[in-house]
Amino acid sequence: MSMKPRHVFFAAPHRVMFFAGLVQALLSMLLWAWDAGGRWALLWPAPLWPWPPAWLHSLLMIYGTLPFFMFGFAMTAGPRWQGARELAGDEYLPPFALMAAGWLLFYAGLLGLPALVAAGLGLVLAGWLWALRALWRVLREPAPAHEHIACLFGAFAAGALGLALFLGYAAGGAPALARAAIAVGVWGLLLPAFATVAHRMVPFFTASAIPRYTPYQPPWTLRLVLAAAAGHLLLALAEAPAWLWLADLPAAAALLYQSWRWQSWRTRGLPMLSMLHLGCAWIGVALALFALQSLCALAGTPVLGLAPLHALTVGGFASLLLAMGARVALGHSGQAVKPNTATRYGFWALQAATLARMAMEWWSPSGAASPALAAALLWLLAWGIWAASFAPSFFRPRADGQPG
Repeated sequence: MSMKPRHVFFAAPHRVMFFAGLVQALLSMLLWAWDAGGRWALLWPAPLWPWPPAWLHSLLMIYGTLPFFMFGFAMTAGPRWQGARELAGDEYLPPFALMAAGWLLFYAGLLGLPALVAAGLGLVLAGWLWALRALWRVLREPAPAHEHIACLFGAFAAGALGLALFLGYAAGGAPALARAAIAVGVWGLLLPAFATVAHRMVPFFTASAIPRYTPYQPPWTLRLVLAAAAGHLLLALAEAPAWLWLADLPAAAALLYQSWRWQSWRTRGLPMLSMLHLGCAWIGVALALFALQSLCALAGTPVLGLAPLHALTVGGFASLLLAMGARVALGHSGQAVKPNTATRYGFWALQAATLARMAMEWWSPSGAASPALAAALLWLLAWGIWAASFAPSFFRPRADGQPG
């Protein structure tokens, strides 16, 4: 029998998953702000972590923050894409509980009980696999088209592999496991998942808001980007940075062309929609920066550092997440899908965080002016505003009286 939630907070997958993701977005960046304030700004002693700080940061952002939102979206929208029944409580609540408990154990291990680090990641992986099982049921539903849900499922499956690699490292494995887990997380999980959702949803949202708009949604752009992401991953694992441009340049061209065909300039005056378009544009720009970086490496001149990575992850993925999450939180709470002033400020704070973190690659003073600390604080501001605007709706019945 299906589990029937007894409180409105547990009544829909996006409620529990978005709330957990929001807690992670704030908590993980609080830790990073503490680290940045000590290590780069030199305002206090830098904390001592059991892992290299960059690896810890990557784990918390790639596998600890973004996936809660991604699962919440997939478990809400996926059944609708397939014309299937909505997920029951016993399909989404156990993954939420296991992943949330796992990250609590991980934090306990990080802050003083190191034996709990691997146990916590093991629980997170168990919850992840349970969520994959629920999405597999959705994927198998008869429907006219399966490509988007199949691509999304494949991205989550790659994420399970990456998380297993991190678990292996936490259990005493070689450092190469952590490096591979980060590469799999960015190029096997995040880029395919966000490219798939954008390809499926942005033309739909745009057509519903702009009169006489013809959606542009060719399969070839998505397939090219997914192939390029796989190519980049293989080249990164082979430690061939000078040849990454072979994957990144075609993907950048396809995504920038797709953004142009989506007529982003027509979204002026439609803030919720323009946020989505800007997030998509960031991904194309980031891949162009990756291609430039690779070509410079081929010429023997390293440039850009981690700027392309943060243009992709913060400018692209986090911007799309903030905007898409706002649409879901509003629409599935029975409210009109329109941003308030606070939401717009939060989005622009996130854009400032992206630029600050990219600027750190060329200008990195210590003290309160540190771009690393500024980026962390701007992230906290952006998601703090988002929390104040939308978190209360997760604990309230829908405004329109509908279930969910």
